[in-house]
Amino acid sequence: MYCNKSGIEIYQNGTSTTDDYGNYVPGTSQIVKGNISCDMQPYSTEKLQKDYGFDIQVTKRIFMDLNNNIVDLVERQHKTLYLKDGTTAYEIRKIVPWDNYMEVMLYGI
Repeated sequence: MYCNKSGIEIYQNGTSTTDDYGNYVPGTSQIVKGNISCDMQPYSTEKLQKDYGFDIQVTKRIFMDLNNNIVDLVERQHKTLYLKDGTTAYEIRKIVPWDNYMEVMLYGI
């Protein structure tokens, strides 16, 4: 697979809480998968609608090796995962798994 990005991380935000004084304490990020190599491409909601019929706002997509743990978290457990490329973060909106790779639909945040 062609890869134009490396060192990408997929993470999940931890559960936020309140301390003994009622102050908000944000949850810490937990890395689900680190040091990923992938092919990142610009993508659009219109193209996603035309290609797959999903009506979800997206700005990019990546092609990466299949990871059933990530597919399970996003598609079956409905967890919100994020992808970090340097200082830019994306929310993972949809995953389309194939035989040995997956397309991950992203929305820049």
